[in-house]
Amino acid sequence: KKMSHEKGIDLEGLELDRALTSLEHFELSKEEDKVDETGGDAFYKRCQEFDYYTIPIEPVTSKLHLEHLNLSHTGLGDKGAIALSEALKINRSVKELVLRENWITPVGLEALVNGLMENKTVRYIDFSDNQMGIKRSKLRVGPLIVELLSENKQIDSIILKGNKLCDLDCIAICEFLFEDTQLRVLDLSYNDIGPSSGAVLSSLLKNNGYLKSLNLEWNALRSQGAQAVLEGLQNNNVLEYINLAWCSVSNSGVSEIAKVIRETSSLRELNLCHNRIDASGAIDIANAMRENTSINKFTISENPIGREGVIAFYDALVENQTLNFLDIVDIGVNWRIEIILVELGKLVWYLKKNSEAMKQEQERQYILFQEEYDAHTAPDASSPLRPINIYQLEQDVLLQLAKERGWLYTRYVPPPEPVKEVEVEPQRRPQRRNNTKKKKKKKKIPKTKEELVDKYILL
Repeated sequence: KKMSHEKGIDLEGLELDRALTSLEHFELSKEEDKVDETGGDAFYKRCQEFDYYTIPIEPVTSKLHLEHLNLSHTGLGDKGAIALSEALKINRSVKELVLRENWITPVGLEALVNGLMENKTVRYIDFSDNQMGIKRSKLRVGPLIVELLSENKQIDSIILKGNKLCDLDCIAICEFLFEDTQLRVLDLSYNDIGPSSGAVLSSLLKNNGYLKSLNLEWNALRSQGAQAVLEGLQNNNVLEYINLAWCSVSNSGVSEIAKVIRETSSLRELNLCHNRIDASGAIDIANAMRENTSINKFTISENPIGREGVIAFYDALVENQTLNFLDIVDIGVNWRIEIILVELGKLVWYLKKNSEAMKQEQERQYILFQEEYDAHTAPDASSPLRPINIYQLEQDVLLQLAKERGWLYTRYVPPPEPVKEVEVEPQRRPQRRNNTKKKKKKKKIPKTKEELVDKYILL
């Protein structure tokens, strides 16, 4: 400023000229009102009507642009669900909505249903582990879900796990699904569904030709309800996944399970863990698995099937060509037998996937059992080698583990048959016999697979 004053330069005028020159190329743009397509503004405005300090705003608004909106364990509550419903009316980006464990009651569910009925993009909904089925509310989950599915035809998957649903809710949903053509996945696990829902679930499986997945885990269906579900499953050729874990399935339902496994052409995964199926039931199911050509994952853990049941499943696994996953753990045996069965399972899977190793094992067993094999079950000319004997593999594994771990073992000697006491009859006059008749030769009874093996037992 001092130099400009000495030289007589008008600094203020110079700065003004420069400013005007720069403004010649500057155009004022009108700010257009941008529409919030995520629904974040609508969510925030609705939260302001409540005590929004208790509602998680930032965790919700920052995710509303995603296709997979996961708000699990966010603490929304009913007020947060009501605010979220306003966002869902506008949102066009979310395709999967997950609201697991947010303490939402039927009040919040009603608001979400109203919002989702106007939404056209959400296809997958997960309402797991909320309080939607509490009995003190006059609103019921069943009618609300029916209203949602009848208005919104885009939804194809709905998860209602752990919501305290009762038989009335289950009946309402199933009766609607008799004629529904959109829903593909239904999860009713961990609820309070009892035996009285068995009939409607059976009718659902008979009448609905579009449902692909049904989860009924941890419901008190008991033998009566589970048997009704299995009877309905016999007439279904669409379902690909069914979960009947913790449903009190016992041996009384084994015949239905075996029939389903033999006849199904669509079922890909079957879960029967944590039930009351014993060794005899497991053997029937394993025999049915030999004929199955569709199931690739089967779970029967936590059932008292014992060693005999596991051996039966491994024997069927060798012949089955489609099964890729077999889950058998905690089957009611002591820890050493369980270790042997686990190692046996690894060996069976290895042989199943390695055709060369399977052929070598067949040749080894053929030489080992050649005498018994030729005498009782001679092979056809087209198939000179028979299927491997699982009992022999089990004994091989037992001997190997016993040597590695220092377990004591001995060869098993069957106890002698008890001598029958013969009653002495009074002597009678001998009768003449025709000596020309030849004595009948006793037929040799073929030995079972287990009898063909030299059996060892652990001490």
